[in-house]
This record gives sequence, structure tokens and C-alpha cells, in this order.
Amino acid sequence: MINKKLVSLSLVFFFLVCSGSVYSGGFKDFFKKYVKTSAIAAVVRKAAPALNDFINGLLLNKGLPNRSQTKVVPLFSFGEKLAVGAVQVSGSSKQLAKVRACVQIDGVFKSGKFRVKAYVPTTSSTKFKRVHGVGVTALIDYHVR
Repeated sequence: MINKKLVSLSLVFFFLVCSGSVYSGGFKDFFKKYVKTSAIAAVVRKAAPALNDFINGLLLNKGLPNRSQTKVVPLFSFGEKLAVGAVQVSGSSKQLAKVRACVQIDGVFKSGKFRVKAYVPTTSSTKFKRVHGVGVTALIDYHVR
């Protein structure tokens, strides 16, 4: 189990380094953000059931109940800054069981007139394999400073 976690963390670390996340702030700043990001993701996974219940209650109180199964997973955003938070995803029980994380991909359209944020439910925090038939129904955002 420890070897799998070490490999997973190494892959995330490698991905972040290769994607250009080490910037002029240097390796020390990057490493601090990486540790914070990993810690927040662990907290999100621990708090996921309570967050999920809160979101479902919030929607129910507004007359907008979910009719599909839901769960909360960590969200990793690799844009102008590294951010981690959480999203609630919704779908069939079978597909939802496959989702372990969600990735946010940022882009601009029409020379920056539109800012686009695409949310992709994935099977892992390190392997970006999309899970079809699952959508994001709520966003919980926390920026790593």
C-alpha cells in the first residue's frame, strides 16, 4: 500500500514539474505548495461524506434535490496557479464508484473574452482517465497560497 502511494505521489510530482509548475519562485516554493495541495486533498477525502450531505441538504432546501447518486472528491486545478478543492459529482452508482478525483482545465476563447473551466471526473488523482456519465453538480474551492 505504501509503495502505491509513493508511486502515485511521485507521478503527481513528476506531472507538476513537467507541466511547468516550477516557476521563478523556485523549487522551495513549489515544494511548499505541493505539500499543502496534498494535505488539502487528504482533508477533502476525509470530509467528503459530510460535505456531500451538506450540499445535498442545501439543494433540497432550495427545492432542487439531486435525483442521482452523489459524492464529493478532490479537485485539482492546473492553471495560472495551483489550486485544490473539492467537487460534488453525480451519476449512476456504477460510474460514481470509479471517480476518485476531478481535474479542472482552464482556457480562454475569443482572445480572452470568455474564460472556460472544464471539469473532468477521473479514475485517479494521478492518472487522468475520464469517467463518462458523471457530471459536476457543486464546486468547493480553496486556493493554495
